[in-house]
Amino acid sequence: MGNFLSAVVRVLLGLTLGAVGALVFTQIGWPYLTAYLRAERTVTVDGPCKQGMNESEQVCAASWTVGDTAARGELRGHGLAAGERVAARVDGTSAIVLAEPLTLLLYCTPLLFVLAGLVMVFSRRGRRSSGGGWEVGDGGGDGGGGDGGGGGGGGGGGGGD
Repeated sequence: MGNFLSAVVRVLLGLTLGAVGALVFTQIGWPYLTAYLRAERTVTVDGPCKQGMNESEQVCAASWTVGDTAARGELRGHGLAAGERVAARVDGTSAIVLAEPLTLLLYCTPLLFVLAGLVMVFSRRGRRSSGGGWEVGDGGGDGGGGDGGGGGGGGGGGGGD
């Protein structure tokens, strides 16, 4: 019963760690990671900025051109100011300023929680089963010792002449 309960707790904890890591990564890391696949454009920060998913991230109204078409949307980045022109990766009505490599690494650390959760769920402890491993007292000898008797019937000695 103890082994079963231990396995259930390990699986539940692993699934929880994996789910939390995946949720945090999809909200923070994924947008910045996928930004590397988008087309780069010069974006103008138009309006007021508000705080994004974390303290240092800002979300601002912005505008840019794609070909001959002007577009407006939301710009995510760090250290943005109204009227500033920045290089950003654009996709539809959203744009994102690429994060510094160290910041991107920080945003991807929730993947470690996912990895830890997977390890917890799919790893097994290396225990030997009682039939296939070494057992106490399995010396392979004749069992030794007998009944513990030893000594015995002593008398005899008197002599005869």
